[in-house]
Order: sequence, then C-alpha cells, then structure tokens
Amino acid sequence: LFKNRAFPEGEEECYANLLPIGKKIVQKCEGLPLAVKILGSLLRLKREESEWSYVQESELWNLYEGENRILSVLWLSYNHLSSRLKRCFAYCSLFPKNYEINKEKLIYLWIAEGLIQSSSDRNSLRMEDTGNEYFNDLLWMSFFQGVSKSDDSSMTEFKMHDIIHDLAQSVAGNEFLKLEHHSSQSSVHQSHHSLEACGNLGQTRHALVVSNFNSSLLPEALYEAKKLRTLILLSPINATGEEFPMGISSFKRLRVLNLSGCGIERLHKSIGDFIHLRYLDLSNNVFENLPATICHLYNLQTLNLSSCN
Repeated sequence: LFKNRAFPEGEEECYANLLPIGKKIVQKCEGLPLAVKILGSLLRLKREESEWSYVQESELWNLYEGENRILSVLWLSYNHLSSRLKRCFAYCSLFPKNYEINKEKLIYLWIAEGLIQSSSDRNSLRMEDTGNEYFNDLLWMSFFQGVSKSDDSSMTEFKMHDIIHDLAQSVAGNEFLKLEHHSSQSSVHQSHHSLEACGNLGQTRHALVVSNFNSSLLPEALYEAKKLRTLILLSPINATGEEFPMGISSFKRLRVLNLSGCGIERLHKSIGDFIHLRYLDLSNNVFENLPATICHLYNLQTLNLSSCN
C-alpha cells in the first residue's frame, strides 16, 4: 500500500536508497492502513533522501503511541501542507462530523472567503481550477473520502474521517463556531474547546448553525459574534421558515450566507444591504421571485438558486 502511494508503477526501482527508509516508516505506522496510505501519499512528490529521513525521524512520532499512533501521522502530514492548503483544510472544520461536503460548493466557498487568490497573469489558472487542485491535493492526502452513490458513477460528495475532522478542529482556532439550536436552548461548540472555554465569541468569523426545528429566529449566542463573515444555516429538509430569518441583518460584514433548505417563501428586501456578500446560497427554498434589491450585491460571485419553486 505504501509503495503504491509513494511511487508510480515501477518507479521505486529508480530510488533504491529510499526503500529502507520507507520500510522504517511503515514499521512506525504499526499496521494502521490509513497511516500507511497518508504517509505514502505525502512522500509521492519527495525524492530526496533527506526529505524521507525527516519524516522517519520526526519528533511528532513521539506525540502518540499505540491506537493513537494515527494522530502522529496526521500531524506529520498536516505540517507538510502548504500554508494555503492548511487554511482550506481548517475551513472544513466548520462542517459537522459525517456531513457530506459537495466539492463544487466547497471550492466556491473557499473562493468567497479569499482562501484562493486570483492572479494578474493571463496564463494562470482560473480560481475554480486552482480550487479544484487544492481539493484534489487534500483528497490524495486522504483528508477527504468519497461518498459513493449507487445512482451516479461520478463522485461529487465527500466526507472527512472523524479523526481527520478532529484534526481540522484542533488547528482551526477560535474563528470557527458551530451552534446546535433547539426549540428551547442552544449549545455551543467552538473548535476543540468546551462550552466553558468559549467565552470570547468576538473573535468568531465563521459560524454554522444546526437547527432541528422550524423557526425564523437565530440563537442568541450568535449575536456576540459581531464580526461574522460566514453564516451557514443547516435546517431539516421539511423546514418551513417562511420568512427571511430574523436577526441576520445584524451581520452586515457577511461574505458568505447559506440559507439552503430553510423553507423560505419570501426573501426580504434587506438582502440588498449585505454589500460584502460574495456567496449566497438560496437553493431548495420555495420562493418564486427575488427582491429587486438583490442587484445591490455588487461583490456577489456565486448565487445558487437550484431547486427553487
């Protein structure tokens, strides 16, 4: 498994000096297939003996042992990512565990958040193509895993393994916030911190709210995040919010607003006040028209109206 990930077919014969180091790395993986796969993928583009020795001798191996050995491997792999890939990976901590991430939507989210930069070079890749490369790099490193659909041969939905999601949360810091909003109370999950440790929501820039009831209200805790740039609402499929969720107008700095599947029947004209919006997802709602003020969103890059009545 390691050889197949680290070398194209037959190429290992050209790098006999690397094979003994590779065997020692595999031994350190202690029989964990995911660990072997991740490190093999990491070393595929590294052909200097010093690079392989650096991985083999890294002090990160000493962080965890036994059944937690995979955590050492994950930190090794993460530390070798470019700074841009690290930011894109940390952004994925915003989604709940086992959440199916749509590849195309994620790339447009990365673009809207400024995680993928445009270039003035005419020969450079489009930002969408650069985002696709970023995603494929993370996929190759096993940070994502495909979700197979029996009715579709193409792979468009992906998940993060639970332990990889834990790594994303641990590196994300306190800019990311998840709120679970129920009919009578809200619970806060901020990065890897406990509820007691989440005191300063003023540093929060990206928030996801999971709601299991029909309401046009936002959880009160969210209003402490005065500088929010991302707001993603995840609602049940049969949500019937009817109106634009109350309180969203408090977050005028939003770059990303996802109201997909919230059951909205009428989009309020105040949507035109969010002049910093770059990404607006209104898909899977039931309204038939948009207010004219939506034309005020002169920074908008992505508008998703799929599956709207």
